[in-house]
Amino acid sequence: DLPVIFVPEERYLLASSYAGGLFAIDRFTGSILWREEIESIADYALSRGNELYLAQAQGTVSKFQITENQRKKMWTYRFSEDTPIALQMWGEVVITSNSSGPLVFFDRETGDPLGKWAPSYGFHSGVALDRRQQRGFTLSDGGVLYAFSMITPKK
Repeated sequence: DLPVIFVPEERYLLASSYAGGLFAIDRFTGSILWREEIESIADYALSRGNELYLAQAQGTVSKFQITENQRKKMWTYRFSEDTPIALQMWGEVVITSNSSGPLVFFDRETGDPLGKWAPSYGFHSGVALDRRQQRGFTLSDGGVLYAFSMITPKK
């Protein structure tokens, strides 16, 4: 299970359970506003108030538009072999760490893969970003700490 996400400017929270799915919960009453039956949520991130990104251990990354009363899937990318474990946002890019594969960089709007980086076989955690220095850091499954420069792709 993952930490609860507070949704700024809204009256609900987001919570997830690895086996139970994704929930929107009224932060004043505790009532469940909606539930999305999604299995194996490994990580999720909220951006721009209503963009929700999910990494599922079953091998997908998805984007939803959410509100207090509804949710709409915008795109899903299915990996052929990799298992996404963590998400991070960098400008218009979603960075996905995979436990048995590369870092994959996705266009936030379309879900199209922009590229990947595979210096080792899998990653232990998500990417930590130093936005001021435009650098990323991540730990591989082999115990190697990588530091790299982040460049925002141009469209």
